[in-house]
Amino acid sequence: MITTEKDNTTQKVPLYFVARRKLRSLLDDPRRINANFVVPNLTGQQLSKLANRNLIPPFATATALSSAQHWDKLSNYVLAHEHPLIRPVAEYLTSNEPAFDAKTKTNTELERTLRKTEALEKLSMRELLSASSFFTQFGFFKASAAFRYAAIAQALTRYRSDSVEARAAQADLAGTDWDVLYDLERLYHLPHTTVLHQHKKAINEADFDILAALKKNSSIAVTKHKESLAPNGYKILLSLRKRRPDLAECNVALIGPSVRESEAISDDWPDKVLRIGYRGADSVSSEFNLSTHISFYKDHKLSDLEENDIAGLAHELSHFVVSGLKTETLEKTRGLDNVYYSHFTGRILFNAECNAGVEALLSALGAGAKQVHIKNLDLFVNNLYPHGYKPNNYEKRESSGGWGLDDEIICRSMSLGHAPIAQYNIFKNFWNASRISGDNLFTQLMEAGLLAYLDRLESTYYPFKQ
Repeated sequence: MITTEKDNTTQKVPLYFVARRKLRSLLDDPRRINANFVVPNLTGQQLSKLANRNLIPPFATATALSSAQHWDKLSNYVLAHEHPLIRPVAEYLTSNEPAFDAKTKTNTELERTLRKTEALEKLSMRELLSASSFFTQFGFFKASAAFRYAAIAQALTRYRSDSVEARAAQADLAGTDWDVLYDLERLYHLPHTTVLHQHKKAINEADFDILAALKKNSSIAVTKHKESLAPNGYKILLSLRKRRPDLAECNVALIGPSVRESEAISDDWPDKVLRIGYRGADSVSSEFNLSTHISFYKDHKLSDLEENDIAGLAHELSHFVVSGLKTETLEKTRGLDNVYYSHFTGRILFNAECNAGVEALLSALGAGAKQVHIKNLDLFVNNLYPHGYKPNNYEKRESSGGWGLDDEIICRSMSLGHAPIAQYNIFKNFWNASRISGDNLFTQLMEAGLLAYLDRLESTYYPFKQ
């Protein structure tokens, strides 16, 4: 017991209440902590006992373990859990049925449980987002959507309209088709649908400027990023962000890293070709005949290169666009005249940041591109990449067509930083506005709608399922 002072009286508070409050606060934002630090000596089963007694939040705890990539501990945590929404996942993992059949059965059970327990109305916004991350980590993308949209509804009522959270939530809704909201309401008894419908209508009527909104969020994110950079690194970042790339009235071909075969682009159509992570001719996965004018880089694509190597790449390009660079990488780029720091960097989406393809698209449109055609950008439905596209420590499965990441790693990326719903909705917003077009696969994904896209993801990834 410990003693506290309140209203001039002495009260005794059980020590376990204090411990519980401290542990809950540590788990409140699981993507920023290391689960080893929070629960260094507890097994997955022991953590489940704490969560089953409501001493620690069930979904945020799972997401903390996912963040630390403690796969065995995470699996054991799920298998020992009694939560009515986690138990179906545990049964799925131990089912002897084929993975697709077991997942279909589990989805039906999750729909029934959500309607029965009304969990979407009872959870806090942070725990809703943790639940969304949890179901993404285990490959249940439609259930994840229900929790995400419930959190969006809470954000729209909780935050001021000029806040980062509200702008990010509006960006998600801007690309959401009406039938998606109706389907989620039908499947999961999605709460607060009146709030979502009202804001969706207001966004449509106000002609919401998604580029301007996300640029504002990025400016704030950059200010917060100051703490993680050395003073000289932050100074370089700000100087690079003052530069404004000019693609006014250009037709841009945005070519992703997928090794999938797709339709060729006419040589005379694009004014500019934009690629992701261009590192010379050997890094190109398609459209080998088209010169590369612009390339988009995040830190992992440049950090292993020497300053002279980066200068050589920049010399081949008209626009060298970067995002999320660490101080050491920033210093290697400061002397280059054609380097531009993205105006869409940071955690600018709702509980997510842009993946490379989305941020490259936003950068092109933000620079004034008239039309963008998207090719070999597969929105996670194809997990094969060219050899060497990512650092060697990420390479897991070799094949003749390229290499892929383990399902657990890809779903972790989607759950903690690159929410597939947020990425899809950005594309869909500009698709509906006729600002972008795409190859056959991209066109199919856009025309089929969000839930069909999530179905496609579910049939692609089966993390933890033997």
